[in-house]
Amino acid sequence: MDAESDCIVNQTQVCPGATYSEKCDQFNYDSIAAARDGPAVVSLISSSCSIISSLFIIFTYFIWSDIRSTSRQIIVFLSLADFFTALGYVIGSSNYLQHYHSQHNTTSGNVNVSCEQFTRACVLQSCITTWSSMASFWWSTFLAFHLYITIVKEKVVLAGKLFPVYHVLAWITPLIITAVLLGKDELGYSSVAVSTWCYIREQSQKRNEVLLILIGGKLWEVAAYIAVVLLYLLTKLHVRHETKTAANRISLSEGVITAIQQVDRKLIYIPVMFLLLRMWGTVQFIVASSIHKTDCHHCISQPASIFLYILGYLQGIGDGGQGWGNLILYVFTTKEIRERLFSCHKSPTPKSSAIQRNQYNRFYNTTQN
Repeated sequence: MDAESDCIVNQTQVCPGATYSEKCDQFNYDSIAAARDGPAVVSLISSSCSIISSLFIIFTYFIWSDIRSTSRQIIVFLSLADFFTALGYVIGSSNYLQHYHSQHNTTSGNVNVSCEQFTRACVLQSCITTWSSMASFWWSTFLAFHLYITIVKEKVVLAGKLFPVYHVLAWITPLIITAVLLGKDELGYSSVAVSTWCYIREQSQKRNEVLLILIGGKLWEVAAYIAVVLLYLLTKLHVRHETKTAANRISLSEGVITAIQQVDRKLIYIPVMFLLLRMWGTVQFIVASSIHKTDCHHCISQPASIFLYILGYLQGIGDGGQGWGNLILYVFTTKEIRERLFSCHKSPTPKSSAIQRNQYNRFYNTTQN
């Protein structure tokens, strides 16, 4: 292999492109994402939908004052974090697609210039998504915790007082971590992100790379998985227990039953949606971390390369898709808001949902006496 081709292979950590290596008789892991632009296109579509969805959730919160509950306020902050995550992925996917196609249409003398432009946008995207993804994990956990302490522990006043703590942990902590990583020049292109995004810059020692990835997001992501599932499960079990206990003592009205069913379903949908969207990036990280590093970067078999390529599609849909996932969960499956959206010609005063909510509150208070 000539010196110029070897240089392009060595530049893949900052500049993805054609990375064929004669040193490796198997597939080069660095070139999996670069070989095709499908994951980037899928990510671009999913993330664009999330931007629109997040803005729509925020918009509904401000135009309808009667839905401004504390839980809905957390959803707004979650949507704000997801907006920036999706925006970052749009930047990353667009940057990759532009660079990938321009590199194949340019002469070898302009490769370095193209790489420099790519790297600047790459670091910007990594800063945005590293910070906002961690913030999203925090707000997802806070929403589950808020429902737990208000429904199970009935500490509504305490729930309201915790908001300053939420803001510090959700916004400031990720900002500090991101700033430290940026200051140490650890953010940039890495083959770990097979959906063509930039994240933690590829390290010479895999152990250091895995540690930085954990600190820069994956540790908080896994912790959010555990906390969200556990808190929603405990809340759901509590609601079902109280419902069964009350049903044995009193006759429940149709409105109360409907309200309870809505709460019960939502306590299933939220953690399931969260896991289905975010789990693929974690699976991909585990697989990528297990790949042995050689002179030709990551040499893997064809079945493994196909599996990682499929994960790239799933990660592209899921990691950038929490915005539209929230739209489904907190808008389209919320009867009060859904009625307003699909009854625009009528006065936006859907009293049925409010009545059901009051009936559920009265029922729930009765079961505690």
